[in-house]
Amino acid sequence: MSPSWLGVGLLLFFGGSYAAARLFFRLVAFPGSFFFLAPFLCYQINDHAISKFRDQLQDALAFANASVLEDRIVSLRAFIQHAKLWKDSLERLRQDSAASMTSSQRMLLDQLCKLTTAIQSLMLDDKTSLWDIVENSGEDAAPFQLHNSMDIVPWTHVTDCLQDMKALIDAFVTPKQKRIHRVRQMLDTPFATLPLLRARFPILYGATRRSVRTSDGASIDVMIVPRIPGADLSGGVMVIYCNPNGGLYEVVGYWNYLLNMYQSLGCNVVLFNYRGYGASSGQPTVRGLQLDGEAVYELVQSFRPQKIVVHGESMGGVAATHLACHRKVDFLLADRTFGSLTAIGRAMFGDWAGTLLPLVSSTKERNEKNFIQANCYKVTASDANDNIISFAASLTSAVAGELILNAGQADSGGGLLADSDLRSLHQAYRELITPLNNSNIRRPVQIDSHALTVLERAVSAIGMIDACNCSLADVLSSRLNLNSLKIFFASLQVWGSYSGTKSKPIQDRRSAIQLSLIRLQESAVLLSESAQVLNQPQLKAAVMELQKCLVLVRQRLSSHAESDQTLIDSKVGYFVNLTCGHNNLMSRSERQQIIRHMVAANIVDSNSINTSAKL
Repeated sequence: MSPSWLGVGLLLFFGGSYAAARLFFRLVAFPGSFFFLAPFLCYQINDHAISKFRDQLQDALAFANASVLEDRIVSLRAFIQHAKLWKDSLERLRQDSAASMTSSQRMLLDQLCKLTTAIQSLMLDDKTSLWDIVENSGEDAAPFQLHNSMDIVPWTHVTDCLQDMKALIDAFVTPKQKRIHRVRQMLDTPFATLPLLRARFPILYGATRRSVRTSDGASIDVMIVPRIPGADLSGGVMVIYCNPNGGLYEVVGYWNYLLNMYQSLGCNVVLFNYRGYGASSGQPTVRGLQLDGEAVYELVQSFRPQKIVVHGESMGGVAATHLACHRKVDFLLADRTFGSLTAIGRAMFGDWAGTLLPLVSSTKERNEKNFIQANCYKVTASDANDNIISFAASLTSAVAGELILNAGQADSGGGLLADSDLRSLHQAYRELITPLNNSNIRRPVQIDSHALTVLERAVSAIGMIDACNCSLADVLSSRLNLNSLKIFFASLQVWGSYSGTKSKPIQDRRSAIQLSLIRLQESAVLLSESAQVLNQPQLKAAVMELQKCLVLVRQRLSSHAESDQTLIDSKVGYFVNLTCGHNNLMSRSERQQIIRHMVAANIVDSNSINTSAKL
């Protein structure tokens, strides 16, 4: 092969590899921008919506022939109100010239119109139809008098329409025989397409849809949800919600727990799709997310809000921390987000991914620096057992690492232990757990059952120590990684301990650090007691080494608690310990913790805590 052809081949190979790596990065970092994710999310919503619709329809059919008219009305009320929402949304979709309806949506709308006509034509007295009773079902509904007996009230047409509706819904969910038909059935979702989900917003929330242009020309699709339908958007509190990387605001509007929380607090909520997502134009990049957030912020400023809250979930933390650092923001919630994409790559795939990512992504984001520099009330919320963003890659640990490891405050061990002590700590722990992990085979050290019990107590002493609910035992159980150990002890120094506090959540760092000091003392005492009763020299030396390290950690943490905490307080903000995982909804108690911080920041009043108990 001639040198020229060899050069062309190498160029094609490396060029193709680079393009494939960039495509893979986009697939992992921005899955919501790919064509297949929206149908998948819509299919999940459609499955949930059909199940809910069928349950209410079956209840309506079960009581459609009740002997008491009032029982029939009660049974129909919930279903008809639910059906009316879908009917109004589908009619709004049909009127939208920019959107198209699927065949299943047209069939569903036709059947809903027939049912509506049947109910409207069923008169209960001279002036009142069954539709009037269903539509005006509140306490102030006007009374009515029946002018006919039950036998001659024409319910037959209504029940026939209900039966036809049930047959249609059953047809939607019955699996097709041929594979191609099953694929079409999955794509032709009657209750969930992005245009239909968008059409629900004005009906459910009185929301308005806007489009904003970014500084580099991308068009961003925005939905503004008022605190109550029809409320004036000027003044008050505006919440800018930044989606996770697989999120779309249409999906947020359907599952709506965040909207319910913020609306119950009297806040207006601004939702938007990043460039390349939904109806927004362009291709997503990390820098693009920041520009998208800036454009939405300028739109929010046009309403002259009294307070601005930015809530960034997962990838949304890029836009949220950027806004809090470079714009005037009153409250920042960094929700299950990360310090950098390179940290996630390193945690998920190894060190090679951390080296490769900056080359293929052109990303320079450092969320922890933006978070630290943000001049507002700020909260980071994370789950130590998050299966997507590990503890070592989380914004919570990145903030600690930036303040302790990268700020010149610490010697090589994060201010608590030097590298040599970290190696000794890891080796001693591994020596302890080896006999426990090999209890049914030949052990390297012969020990009796009593010694095994003592070892279990010693190992449990290490398990008592945590940083942000991440157990020291979990970090030591893996292969030696000095960076992970440094991050753990930096987090212990900055944030403190949170495990076992779910029933009585800790609101401030200083209480969490005091809890760390108590647990370190208890663990050291337990290790000392274990060392006294062990007869095996090797194991006894390992326990004593662990005890020595924990005593050293406690001494240094105590001195840092006195000297450095005031400086850290001005930069670090607050931490909320989550146990909901990455993609699950926050629990009620976790949402209440967020609301307590919003009260402390004077975003909402103290009565909001009582309101949140009903969410």
